[in-house]
Amino acid sequence: MATSDSLKWSQVAARGAGLKVLTSSPAHDRDATITSDILFQDPEYERQQMARKAAAIVRQALTPDSVLFSFPSTVFLERTDAYKAIEEQIGPMEGVRPLSVYDTRAHGNLLLEVKFVSPTHTTKAIQDGITVEDIVYKGNPSVAGAENPLVRVQITLTQIASGDELKQRLLSSLRYYGQVYQVRRILRNGYFEGRMTITLDPSVGYHDEEGKLQDPQPLQRMLYLEAWDIFAPVSYKGAAPICYYCRQAGHIRSKCPDLAKRRCFGCGQTGHTKRFCRSKPSETELLDQYLQASATRDAQDLEDPKSHEPAQDNTAREQTADCSQDEETDTLKEMGTSKDQILTVDQEILEDTDEQEDQAPYVDIEMEDTQDKDDTQDPSLSIHASKHAPMDVAVMMKVDTPSEMMNLTRVKDSTKAKTQNN
Repeated sequence: MATSDSLKWSQVAARGAGLKVLTSSPAHDRDATITSDILFQDPEYERQQMARKAAAIVRQALTPDSVLFSFPSTVFLERTDAYKAIEEQIGPMEGVRPLSVYDTRAHGNLLLEVKFVSPTHTTKAIQDGITVEDIVYKGNPSVAGAENPLVRVQITLTQIASGDELKQRLLSSLRYYGQVYQVRRILRNGYFEGRMTITLDPSVGYHDEEGKLQDPQPLQRMLYLEAWDIFAPVSYKGAAPICYYCRQAGHIRSKCPDLAKRRCFGCGQTGHTKRFCRSKPSETELLDQYLQASATRDAQDLEDPKSHEPAQDNTAREQTADCSQDEETDTLKEMGTSKDQILTVDQEILEDTDEQEDQAPYVDIEMEDTQDKDDTQDPSLSIHASKHAPMDVAVMMKVDTPSEMMNLTRVKDSTKAKTQNN
């Protein structure tokens, strides 16, 4: 694909369609100043622009051999004054049409299509124009093919080139896709990064090396540039969409052939990945998830909280127990009572208690499983809610009686007696 003679566009199109399209994130341009400068512009660019603007208003071809005039809205208070000025300075008109009246977009300019009686007056309108308030307004001829709009192509060139080399190579490569009217460089804070805007007419063909006129090649997302023998990513109005999965042009993600071969690890179906899986879990899967979560929660609740206490708390308990034992020993010494005597008394009390339990009648009491009951019963209805429950397992707050509260303060004996009597 080095020369135009050996260039087979069917192979070029197939190769470009199989490439991944390079796209940049627009968020990178938020904090930068974007400007542009003109690298190349055809002398007929302004006329082509005006002719296509007029044709776009009427949505059809213009009158052959007519002339287009454009005036700012502040030049003439009434558009008939413009007709009079044209006839006085150029010549008689065969007809006139105010095209700007039919424009749905309010640009403000007065756009006229004028047909002169004599071709000499038509040439004079194009070359000399009319003068209004020391400003010359020249007419633009209506051109053939004005109903075909110009296309702006945003291209990103990955090859580094500048100056005349960039312009010549670019025009040589783009001539296969139509007639180029303008090339603009996009600057980021004054620096050129390879981004350009190209305005061309895709309906104009090209001449090969033998001088034969060939039909223009269609635009595609990856545009082949013959001068560099590369493919450059482009975007334009009406371009094929880009798939966000395989990054190729011509289809969207839901219609991607590569994604259709993928199998989801969640539901096992093809056409999507687990991240975008939309299938709902079945009742059996939901029940298994619930049972697993319940078992995990019960295991955490049944864990012994004492095993998680730090070693410092155990050391503090041992020290407290030793101190209590020493105090008990000192008290016994002061009372003159030995530990053997106390143990003998305690043993006699335990024997009397066992004899009373043996003499008492035996009663069968059916006990329910408290562990299962605690899981379903309200804590406020359990035995731990009683006011006689120990403080370490009680679930209700214990309130001291007035007599107990009097023992916590220093009051007179007469006041304590009155409180106890009440």
